[in-house]
Amino acid sequence: MRPSLAIALLAPALLAPSTSAAWCRTTTITQSDPARCVEAGATLYWPVGCLSMSLDTSDAPPGMSAATLRGMLSGALNAWGATRCDGQPLGIRLSTGPDTTRGAEYVEAGENVNALVFVRDWRATGLASSALAVTTVTFGASTGVIRDADLRVNLSFPLTSSDAVAGNDLPTILLHEVGHVLGLDHSGERSAVMWFSAGRGERRRVLQPDDLAGACAAHPPTLQRPCAVEPAGGGCECATRGGAGEGGGGLWGAAVLSWVALRRRRRGAGGAASV
Repeated sequence: MRPSLAIALLAPALLAPSTSAAWCRTTTITQSDPARCVEAGATLYWPVGCLSMSLDTSDAPPGMSAATLRGMLSGALNAWGATRCDGQPLGIRLSTGPDTTRGAEYVEAGENVNALVFVRDWRATGLASSALAVTTVTFGASTGVIRDADLRVNLSFPLTSSDAVAGNDLPTILLHEVGHVLGLDHSGERSAVMWFSAGRGERRRVLQPDDLAGACAAHPPTLQRPCAVEPAGGGCECATRGGAGEGGGGLWGAAVLSWVALRRRRRGAGGAASV
């Protein structure tokens, strides 16, 4: 059984702040206090030098076209991808991939697609009803190597991309969740996009110094990781192939990162745990 773990960004009324060392890397151990970094476990990381995410077109928020959603996803990826580390580019390239209808899944022996999925029947996912969005990251339980990342958004909540319309700001949600995809945990820095809490209508559309520092720590320019070009040309092949297990052990974990108003979750060898 694949391990699993979950984490989420919470509404202000649900969680009180505490002191922290600001940005945090995600590890194979659940972050029990979203304002403090986990000091144990293997740090999660991508074994490739590029990463793409695809829009699942099976469903969408009311009034938002596929083109609009694709643009917002691209905007979140581009914002993180434009990070400069001491004047050098981030050590991973980010791009949007072809649309998909595969949903949020991990294929152990095949190609995987990192997908943005909008979910209408949220109860069927078994995730917390207070979660606005959840990013599930599948990783090697002992090594922390990331194999797949899927971002699910809860359509039970009103979503908006306009300053003039009340609701939960989708560009903010996507920017935060892509940070989780990159391997960042919640931050204890209140100004950061990766801060664990956000209220309805709150907008955090610009990455802060704390966010950028975390991205550079996770993907420094000096990294030399493979990045295959797609056979059809253009972009990079960022889908990772699943495996039967790690070192013959067959254990994979899954980190689920979300917003609750923001919640996050991971799958682990002994079942699932939510905080």
